[in-house]
Amino acid sequence: SEQRGNSPNIARSEDGDRIAIAWQEHDGSKWGLQVRTSADFGATWAEPEPLPAVGSAVNPRIASSADGSVIAAVWQELDADRYRVKISTSADSGATWTAPAYLSNTSEDARDPRLSMSADASRLTAVWHSVDNFNWRVRASSSADFGASWSLPSTLAESDNPPNPELTGSTDGTWAAVLWRGFASAADESKAFVSVTDDGGVSWRAPADLSGDGAQVFPCIASSSDGGTVVATWVGSDYLAHLRVSDDSAATWRTVVAFSEPGLLATAPKITVSADGLRLAAAWHSYDGSNYHVKVRTSADGGTTWDSPKTVSQYESRNDHPEIVDSRNGTQLAAAWRWRDSDGDKRVQVATTSLTPADTTRPEVTGTPDRLAVDGWYSGPVTVSWTAVDDNDGQLAPPPDTVLDQEGADQTATSEQVCDAAGNCAT
Repeated sequence: SEQRGNSPNIARSEDGDRIAIAWQEHDGSKWGLQVRTSADFGATWAEPEPLPAVGSAVNPRIASSADGSVIAAVWQELDADRYRVKISTSADSGATWTAPAYLSNTSEDARDPRLSMSADASRLTAVWHSVDNFNWRVRASSSADFGASWSLPSTLAESDNPPNPELTGSTDGTWAAVLWRGFASAADESKAFVSVTDDGGVSWRAPADLSGDGAQVFPCIASSSDGGTVVATWVGSDYLAHLRVSDDSAATWRTVVAFSEPGLLATAPKITVSADGLRLAAAWHSYDGSNYHVKVRTSADGGTTWDSPKTVSQYESRNDHPEIVDSRNGTQLAAAWRWRDSDGDKRVQVATTSLTPADTTRPEVTGTPDRLAVDGWYSGPVTVSWTAVDDNDGQLAPPPDTVLDQEGADQTATSEQVCDAAGNCAT
């Protein structure tokens, strides 16, 4: 079978119009990397371009500047008898790429890199895990000069098993959080741990256990623009996708909740968060006993309530390892995943959707008296009639007239409450 379209990863501009997708594919002799871009929210796509890997390269991850003009890619590339993490950048929306640079040391076998970028592309943070004599480490490095130079890799944690770190960062690039799978030595079961930097990767907080009881795998993490809202996801020992939300930059966390469908095995959950932290979108693949399907679920209130899961994969057989991103206002979503048909051939597929923004605007209620005051004075009762207009619902039913039955000046009237279809009310 063909070995195309593995390990897709997706990035987008702030407005959601520019999308970049990277993946790995085999040319018959070695693994290489491809990237493809769209400037119109996925309506049309440029031809695939190769990323500048030399040796066999896998696991690409990409990040984009706010306007989509700068894209950076990291991956693991075979160098002699071990993998090393490399990075390359594009300053023309993925048309051309710089010669790759190494981030990991020659002494470590480095794998599964992840990348975050500030809105202006000046600050970047990369994480990966490395192994040396069966000792796994979570490693991190950062750049404050558009990727021209990088800090020496630091170790955030050590583990007896692959930690599979995931990364998110603020738009100014100073705050970042890493989530990974660690192990509690007493119970010998995996946990979800998080560590945070507030200074662009110069220092990192001590790891905190987010997951509580039960084994945890497939960690993922995302945040709002300022890092104030953070959402971590993983698959628990019950084979459901779980999430936990922080409203204070990962200092404290809400209760763990499951968001995938009971009775279906959930794998590889991914999460994206809007700039203000209110809109969340989660993607995962589930198994119904016959086929694997990619599911998406959204929340418009910071994860308090969720809509019903939607199946976005079109074909039967195996759809797995989804990625999901949003526009910064959370109203445009793009998901990518790997589809493997019944013959085993693999392809990368993409779906996009536009969501209606939440209506939080109150109607405008205007009162009109039945006549003008004489020299500012009403000498008898005045009837005030009302109109009510809403930005989304248009003209609303007006409240009843109000009668001011006292003569005088500078009188005020208040209408009865008027509400739009979304429940926003005004007088």
